[in-house]
Amino acid sequence: MEQKVKDTIAQYTDAWNTKGIEIIAAKLSAFWTAESTYVDPKNPKVTGIDELASFIQSVYDQMPDLVIIDTSKIDYHNNSGRFFWTMKIKNEVILTGMDYFEMNDQHQLTKIVGFFDEEYK
Repeated sequence: MEQKVKDTIAQYTDAWNTKGIEIIAAKLSAFWTAESTYVDPKNPKVTGIDELASFIQSVYDQMPDLVIIDTSKIDYHNNSGRFFWTMKIKNEVILTGMDYFEMNDQHQLTKIVGFFDEEYK
């Protein structure tokens, strides 16, 4: 797999571990487009940098001590892939899941579809 794919997913995870809408948006702008979409089982689809930055910040507003950790290698082919993650608060696992993603040829994420292994604890 290309290093650029790994780097993009690392940047995505880093954006999720950031607080402050402007800072989150600045990080997202490196790999997220105005048309990129994010959706998970509990929330409506968001589109673009500003909507995703606001969504990430809203998660931190509810759970300020949240940390998200990638827990698997990235499976990737034909501009699509997946990786597994764990969500923790103060070292306690509150949710695990997997994200399916699509990328364009510039290694920008164009779609994230999140799947949860269980309900929030």
